[in-house]
Amino acid sequence: MDGHQVPQQMVIEVGETFKRILKETGKVRDEHTDDMSVLQAISIVLGRLPELRQEGLAHEVLQWYICRMEAWFAADADMISLESWDQASAISDLSQLIDLWLPLYIG
Repeated sequence: MDGHQVPQQMVIEVGETFKRILKETGKVRDEHTDDMSVLQAISIVLGRLPELRQEGLAHEVLQWYICRMEAWFAADADMISLESWDQASAISDLSQLIDLWLPLYIG
């Protein structure tokens, strides 16, 4: 980032963390009857599990993953419905989707 190459291992590790964050948003969805945005759910998850927070360069990589998600849905994360974001027929497996994005970052 900023003209510097990001270590491939960091990108992979942050991708795994992003998968876990998104998996945890499913628990948030199950706990709330009202819909909320994916961004709100991510904030709740990071509040509950501070070990998933990223700092420095890893935080920038996490932001890149969130941007890829926004691009996939053509919407900002605060506009993506938590209730239905992973119900789209195009998303059969979140891990596969994130793994598809990985070469875009380290390629």
